[in-house]
Amino acid sequence: MDIYLRTRGQPRELDYRFLGEAPEDFWWRSYLQVTDIERPTILVRSDGTSWQAYIAGIRSRRRDATDTPIGFNLVLAGDCGPAHADDNALALEIIGRSAADLAAQNGLFMPGDLLDERLPANDVDRMLAAPEEETVTVAADAVRAAYGPLVAGDAPPAQGEAPLPDGSWIGGLANRKAQAAFAALTARLLVGERTGRAIAVNLVTQEADLDELPEWKADLLGVLSALPGPHLGMPVQSLGKGEPPPETGVGPAENGRQGRHSRPGWSLRRPRRKTVLIVAGMVVGAVAIAVILIEVLRQPPTH
Repeated sequence: MDIYLRTRGQPRELDYRFLGEAPEDFWWRSYLQVTDIERPTILVRSDGTSWQAYIAGIRSRRRDATDTPIGFNLVLAGDCGPAHADDNALALEIIGRSAADLAAQNGLFMPGDLLDERLPANDVDRMLAAPEEETVTVAADAVRAAYGPLVAGDAPPAQGEAPLPDGSWIGGLANRKAQAAFAALTARLLVGERTGRAIAVNLVTQEADLDELPEWKADLLGVLSALPGPHLGMPVQSLGKGEPPPETGVGPAENGRQGRHSRPGWSLRRPRRKTVLIVAGMVVGAVAIAVILIEVLRQPPTH
């Protein structure tokens, strides 16, 4: 499993960057329409052969030069299947723990104490200021050491009282059934049992907000609404299903980035909000013109 850790140091010049090495593809940036990727976010996606995960919003005890809390971002990538069971168990722990911690903090942040204990402030500043060849490995080992003992000591997860949804769904981050569905879907994605995505995003409160979700070669979607507020308790709701759109025929992009694919096998029941506003404006304008013409025709002819 590949592990990349992003943070910043206390001095102003040590701004946010990955420790030692950055991933080749910043794929999570394509989700900007559905989540602020610098605020609490969890993105997991799998094509059945390999998986990727992005976690933002882990808050360190460290503070920068302006006394602002410093954050950690985690990027994980691995292969599906029993040959990678240990790595996938660790990834599942990191993702599940992050979602539970975020729910406990009402969507505001995830405590970063586990990482702080393994990465003291002086070590972080040194690795940022003068990264060495093994810096990325040191950072990855710190993540493994922080979350690894939790995997070995955890009890088997309790079975939920309600059945989990069969298809794609959306629910609130703090809803217990939604949390259970998110954990179950993540586990299936990591082992390669299903293809799809499990995401906790902070700009989505209803199905219509998923209109801007980036395309992905997936057939299953689970969404946790992580916007702080009343939507955190939203019960699980099935997403509208329909026939997938035809393939676009666009192949892999340049520079090794993945190409665009058709959306999963579900469709939104509501039209795009921008389109609705445009059509409404056209209707109002047409009515106004008709009223003016009627008034003109009613006027008596002048001589």
